[in-house]
Amino acid sequence: METTHESSKQTLCSAQPAKPYAFSRKVFCEGMRDGVPIALGYFAVSFSLGIAARTAGFTPLQGFVASLLNNASAGEYAAFALIASGATYLEVAIITLIANARYLLMSCALAQRFAPGTPFFHRLIIGYDVTDELFGITIARPGWLNPFYTYGAIALAAPAWAAGTACGIIAGNLLQQTYNIADTMIVGQFLGSAPLAAVGSAYTLMTLLTSILIGLCMGSGVVFSQLYGAKELERMRTAIANAFILIALLAIVLELAAYGLLEQIIRWLNIPDEVIPDIRVYLQIILFGILATFIYNFFAAALRSVGNSAVTLYFLLFSSLLNIGLDLLFVLAFHWGVAGAAIATVIAQFAIGIGIYFFRRQPMLRPRRENLRLNVPLLRRISSVSLLTSVQQSIMNFGILMIQGLVNDFGLNVMAAFTAGVKIDSFAYSPAQDFANGFATYVAQNAGAGNTERVRKGIRTAALMSVVFCAVISVAVFLLA
Repeated sequence: METTHESSKQTLCSAQPAKPYAFSRKVFCEGMRDGVPIALGYFAVSFSLGIAARTAGFTPLQGFVASLLNNASAGEYAAFALIASGATYLEVAIITLIANARYLLMSCALAQRFAPGTPFFHRLIIGYDVTDELFGITIARPGWLNPFYTYGAIALAAPAWAAGTACGIIAGNLLQQTYNIADTMIVGQFLGSAPLAAVGSAYTLMTLLTSILIGLCMGSGVVFSQLYGAKELERMRTAIANAFILIALLAIVLELAAYGLLEQIIRWLNIPDEVIPDIRVYLQIILFGILATFIYNFFAAALRSVGNSAVTLYFLLFSSLLNIGLDLLFVLAFHWGVAGAAIATVIAQFAIGIGIYFFRRQPMLRPRRENLRLNVPLLRRISSVSLLTSVQQSIMNFGILMIQGLVNDFGLNVMAAFTAGVKIDSFAYSPAQDFANGFATYVAQNAGAGNTERVRKGIRTAALMSVVFCAVISVAVFLLA
């Protein structure tokens, strides 16, 4: 019996790979297979990035090398914009570090997946190209991380990113870029450059503030989806109540802090004197909308967690149409200037009514009195996810706000042009972010239910859908610019 037991043990041990980090052609090819849709998406996105590099004076070769060494859109866009404005090396380094800080967190997560004894150079090489997409497909693989899987994906993704930037620069040398933004037509065309510059500078600030809350709501939605997938509805109701109270308090603190530091923020953004009256009035009104943004995004996350994403779209469409109509009324008919544009936005935000729908039509998820008690373990779980998503959502917008402060030194025309560029950028990447938000809900639900196979299949499908969409929108923005 002892001999049989020993032989069984030896057979079991021999079936396990001695070195999980050893080279495997099969694993490498799997990485290349999963890297194909990522590479296609990278080429499309970096093609648009090449236009910014061309504006900064880069040659195709310089753009290729820059993208090969810095595989991150936010960091590169910030660096190209700073270089174009004549910023110092230190400013470029600091902004690039801020824009890419989230990859440090991803690298820390990947480091936990390496088998003991994995050589340091494997960690170093993978750390060179930790991106959102490569992190996603790598962290989803079961067991210890075989670095050759990631190498296979990098072998396609990194050259495609660099090649896309070079092609974008070449195309930018052939085509003259013009910007005519529909979003800013009402303020820009009917009020002039100074009001447009005020609205643009305020927009970057509001985007940063709201992205903090949006990230917190998204992270909470992930926990809601996990509990819903695990059919723990009672704990889900408690999570909704605890998360709402927590994020509502943070939204109030954020709004009060913004009002208290309003004058300092205006000075920090280097707002020209002729723009200060407009931006002060606009911000004093538009900051009321922070709470409305929280309400919409929180209940939208809760509804998406149970698969009801259509109704959030209907509410948002209604709010957008109402905003346009009120803009025209207040600006053109009542002649309220930028104050009218701000009032229209705040009214549209509070009129969205999604919270009312949630409580009337979703009694299954409506928290009861017993759910209003503080649940520390559940709150800790929500906080651990929400804080990470909040940092990820806001860090790029913080970089754009820093760039806005530099742009404002160049006068009204440059400020207005930058406003148009930021609006185009937001329009182009927002749907891609929504793909990610929807996919996060899908993954969380299936992870909560233990359906890991559906998670793996969903990763491939979502990556392909995102790639196709990003390719189409990048080409459309480029051709219609």
